[in-house]
Amino acid sequence: NTENAYYYTDLGFYYFSQFQYQEALDAFSVSLEIEPELLDSLLGMGYSYFALEDYESAADGFQRILEIGVEGYYLLEASYGLGRCQTELIQPAEAIVQYETALAIDPSDESIWIFLLLEHFRSAEFEEILNRSGEYIENYPETASIYALRAIAAYMIDQPSVMEEALDKAIAVKQNDVSDLFYTAFALSMVDRFSDAEAVLLDARQDFPDEELFFTTLVGTHLAQKEYDAALSVIDELRALSGETKDLLLSLASVKIEQGDFEAAEAALNDAYAIASNDWEVHNDLAFVYLQQGRNEEAEIKAREGLALN
Repeated sequence: NTENAYYYTDLGFYYFSQFQYQEALDAFSVSLEIEPELLDSLLGMGYSYFALEDYESAADGFQRILEIGVEGYYLLEASYGLGRCQTELIQPAEAIVQYETALAIDPSDESIWIFLLLEHFRSAEFEEILNRSGEYIENYPETASIYALRAIAAYMIDQPSVMEEALDKAIAVKQNDVSDLFYTAFALSMVDRFSDAEAVLLDARQDFPDEELFFTTLVGTHLAQKEYDAALSVIDELRALSGETKDLLLSLASVKIEQGDFEAAEAALNDAYAIASNDWEVHNDLAFVYLQQGRNEEAEIKAREGLALN
């Protein structure tokens, strides 16, 4: 029945499952024209906009659900979804509120905890990370991602015994999971345990050979040890896998900056800018390169553009 809103809701979720996000949006829109407060279609619209990286439109969809006044599952999904949008839009205080709302409904959801701790990290609230991660550890199954974020927070406020205990726990309990492996490796790199980080990343690449995140993190590990040839070799492997991506080009620029080749770094960053002109890291790195080249006015412009984005 093409006059039935639920038909279009089901059609939208079918398209979503096939990664056809624009078609999913079209179907959800028709559903909402028939029944404007159909919660599943509003959720689907939020999910689809998020998948298309239109975070402001996704946030509007989730906000509409919250304004209707929902409880239980719909409050959990809308709050978590809105929090994810606010994370992407770099609104940490607002995101924290939404994650706390979601945790009040499902306090055992590991993903929500991770995003909550990351927002506290973004706000440099390291004591709060220790407090909240401790709360999680006391009540829920051991999770390497949580231990890794706890270790980083302890490192930042000079609590070495807490840091080492959390790192050892992260290594001991990590699962064959992208989140666990990444955060464990990242934490190990942060505290200069590069060989341990490299071991985790090499294992991760065997299990997740297409995951770009592990390549770029490994580049950073080599870079921290001034292993430039090894870093460039990993970048070449990633280029063969996924082509010229923004993250690959940022990694390449980082290597060239460390080598003092600012012309090559600028070329890589200009290519990254062509892919993601609204990425604050690209602006920030270009500002740094311009400064090294004595192009102070251009550096200030890029720095201000970066600050406007983040």
